[in-house]
Amino acid sequence: MTGLPQPRWFPARTRVIRMVALALGAVVLGALLLERLDWARLADTVRAGEWRLLLLAMVLNGLSAASKAVAWQGLVNGLPGARSRSRPWDLVPSLFAGALVNAAGVARAGDAAKVVLAQRRLRARRAEVSLGQLAGSVAAEHVVSTAAFGVFVAAAGLAGGLHPGGVLLTAGIGAGAVGVVVATGRRPPGILPPVESPSRRMRARRAIHAVWSGLHEAHRGCLGANASTVWTAGVAQWVFTAGAIACCLAAFGLPFSAGPTLAVLTGLTLAHALPVTPGGIGINQAGAMLPLTALYGVAPEPALAAVVGIGATETAVSLLAGGPCLLWEARRRRRHPAVAAPVREPDPPGDPVPELAAATTGS
Repeated sequence: MTGLPQPRWFPARTRVIRMVALALGAVVLGALLLERLDWARLADTVRAGEWRLLLLAMVLNGLSAASKAVAWQGLVNGLPGARSRSRPWDLVPSLFAGALVNAAGVARAGDAAKVVLAQRRLRARRAEVSLGQLAGSVAAEHVVSTAAFGVFVAAAGLAGGLHPGGVLLTAGIGAGAVGVVVATGRRPPGILPPVESPSRRMRARRAIHAVWSGLHEAHRGCLGANASTVWTAGVAQWVFTAGAIACCLAAFGLPFSAGPTLAVLTGLTLAHALPVTPGGIGINQAGAMLPLTALYGVAPEPALAAVVGIGATETAVSLLAGGPCLLWEARRRRRHPAVAAPVREPDPPGDPVPELAAATTGS
């Protein structure tokens, strides 16, 4: 014991307690909802569903995930060590594999998986990209995706009759995300002083510095040469997702105009920000059902059928595309081990800097 006062609650313990409390709240809310359902009507609604529209929704969800991968690829290309090294569609398998892990895991575990897989792929192409930079690029993609979501939903909601509160909410979210993109893209992270034996606090600062560096370099890409690719793919992601939601609503006889579709998209996106249950079970369904029942007077039974259809089509894409991608990455790693990125060897002690030596010789 050092005699120093110890904190009563550790951050990790507090985070676990918060996640458990949210999960219990979701379970209680789901139990109250299921108790009020007319199960016979729900079964009739499911049997009357148009499965061809659900298949079309699966295709649109797959295109949405591919657009997300293209946007991430554009941001990764903005990293200094990955320029001219990565190839088109390099990160699609990593993203689908991460989506599979997210569908079964908690707290966005798929983001860590796709960062590791992406680094292996880029190192095989001799790209010098660290895990911190790739984690920063994933965070950058989330911010760009949030900005595109706000812009798309607010603009389409004004034309399509979305509730004014939803328009203001999404416009505020998009404006805040655009501000983060501009701030991190224009402000470099700075330089940390070298420390021989860093403390725990200094190691945490270095980790934050690495992620901020990745955010900075990636967001520079979406403000510069890769801007058109990143922003077009970011908006296309939400267009395809909205199309998939409209197909699921129409499959069960619900209104699928722009207003209900965008309202469900907004509730579902906000629910995705609370990944406290495996695959968001319970949280996502509640977030998507609330706009339908509260704003558009849809009965709980058809609303639940449509929401379950939305989740099923998303999970089906994760399983059908993520499973083979994950197996392929594992097989590829066994056959072609990743090549370490080239690292410049340090100069021998006592040798002058090459530029300084050339200048001295020339004088």
